[in-house]
Amino acid sequence: MSRSSELSKGNRGRIFVIWFLFTVLSIGVSMLLQWPIEMAAGVSARGVGALQHVAVAWRVASLVAAFISTCLVGPLATIAFSLVYYDERVRKEAFDLQLMMETLDAPALQGASA
Repeated sequence: MSRSSELSKGNRGRIFVIWFLFTVLSIGVSMLLQWPIEMAAGVSARGVGALQHVAVAWRVASLVAAFISTCLVGPLATIAFSLVYYDERVRKEAFDLQLMMETLDAPALQGASA
């Protein structure tokens, strides 16, 4: 936790804004997918008897829409926070991905040339 605190020091506002934007994006996509389902459920459910039979199907449809929205936005948030993490490492610890990849490829290249 102390390393995380040290890496994020000075950029917590940027990290919060990224989190906030993905939260808003998640809610927006969820509403975009669920709103038509909920509107259709309210319009098509006529009477108490029809509502009891239709309610489960509409709930399932709403849960499927929520799952789809999470599947769309969740990976993007993961990618964004991974990029923030590596950006912080490059800035604060002089971590270079290209240098790391060259050291990983070096034994494979030496073995291939022998």
